[in-house]
Amino acid sequence: MVSIDVIVPQIAPRRWQELVIERLRADGHDVAVLHQAEAAAWPAAAKLAFAFEQRLFRRKGPGLGAPLDRLEARSGGRPVALRLDLAGNAALSDIPTVGLRFDGSGFD
Repeated sequence: MVSIDVIVPQIAPRRWQELVIERLRADGHDVAVLHQAEAAAWPAAAKLAFAFEQRLFRRKGPGLGAPLDRLEARSGGRPVALRLDLAGNAALSDIPTVGLRFDGSGFD
């Protein structure tokens, strides 16, 4: 399958980012996780809002947008076919990179 580098924020990545990585691996892709160093910490109010949402909807676990403590970096040491930028502003590269945009703006 395809070798993919997934770039996530180093500080408090989101749960949905972890699920994307898990599903790519489950499909047989060779996935490496890289951290974007410039990521900012989440404000305390945002963490409280996610906790309130979890209680309000009586969820057993956090929602898809909730921050995680961290995702462990895992390098592949192989030629990369694709980069998936889930952090929002990865450095430029010769490797094809897919990034997320909403209304022309980067992630968050």
